[in-house]
Amino acid sequence: MLSGIKNTIGNVGKMAQAKQQQDKLDKIMSSVSATGYSKNKKVAVTVNGKQNIVNIVVDPTLINYIYENTTSKNLEDQLLSKCIMEAYEDAQKKIQPEMIKKLQESGGLSDLMNIISGS
Repeated sequence: MLSGIKNTIGNVGKMAQAKQQQDKLDKIMSSVSATGYSKNKKVAVTVNGKQNIVNIVVDPTLINYIYENTTSKNLEDQLLSKCIMEAYEDAQKKIQPEMIKKLQESGGLSDLMNIISGS
C-alpha cells in the first residue's frame, strides 16, 4: 500500500515537472519569430515558434497590380493566396533554426527531450 502511495506521489511530481518544462517551452516558442517573404517580395508573413501567424504585410503595389490586372479575369484571390502561402512557407523554414538556437541558449532543448522521452 505504501509503495502505491509513493508511486502516486512520484508520478504527480513527474507530471508537475513536465508541466513546468512545457510552460517553459511554450514561453520560448512564443518569444521567437521569423518573417518570410513571397517570391516577389510583396508579401511578408511573420510566424512565432508555435508557427502561428502573428503578422501579414502586403505591399500596396501588389494590391494595385491585382486590382488593375486580374480582377477582370477573376484571378485576384489566386495571386494573393499564392503570395501569402509562399511567404508563410519561407517563414516556416526560417523559424526552425531560430527555435533550435533559442532552445539551446535557454536550456530548453533538454526540457524538450525530457518531454519527448517521457522522463
